Amino acid sequence: MSGEDSFNTHDLQTKVLKSEYKRFYLDVKENNRGRFLKITEVLTVNTLARTKNKITLALSSIEEFRDFLNMFAEFYNNLGPTPATTTRDGKLKSEFMKKDDKRYFLDLKRDID
Repeated sequence: MSGEDSFNTHDLQTKVLKSEYKRFYLDVKENNRGRFLKITEVLTVNTLARTKNKITLALSSIEEFRDFLNMFAEFYNNLGPTPATTTRDGKLKSEFMKKDDKRYFLDLKRDID
């Protein structure tokens, strides 16, 4: 039994975003602890789907998370063709979000060959 099942989870709405070889599932769910958004990244290579990353946010955190995503998008849109400063692992920008007893680390990275 998964962690979600132990809380009697109900699906309320699902949206799928597609980007090249990736799909992002945005699922609004509800359990006895409240409503939340679950984002799952699925990578498809050679017709095999593999779950890569998941994040779960209480609905009370969504607006702040959206603001961070908008800030990252604006930062990215203002980059030149070759970003001047990155770290070894390709980080362009990092932020930290704390909501209630949860901490979220957000990193904007470039692909590294």
